[in-house]
Amino acid sequence: MPPTLCDLAVGYAVRAQADDDISGAATVSLTTDYMAPARPGAWLEARARVEKLGSRLAFADCAVTADGREVVRARAVFSVLDPSEPPPETFVYAALQLRDLRVQ
Repeated sequence: MPPTLCDLAVGYAVRAQADDDISGAATVSLTTDYMAPARPGAWLEARARVEKLGSRLAFADCAVTADGREVVRARAVFSVLDPSEPPPETFVYAALQLRDLRVQ
């Protein structure tokens, strides 16, 4: 679950930093380091920071905490999708699947 949370947080951070300059972002690479275990039922929180937003790639870091204690660190590279081109079919499909995600 924490890597998925990192992937989502970084994707949202890239989109937020780019404003309307991109049509989307897709994961190229996500490397995770597990720092400590999270107990079942713990509140997970992700904080993502975009290091560099280029015209084709974005680089970011993310930390996940469980009840305030850092449990995962991640480094991500995202492909920045050009707004003048329609997003690839697989990206649209993934976005449609994610809208049904429930977070509690």
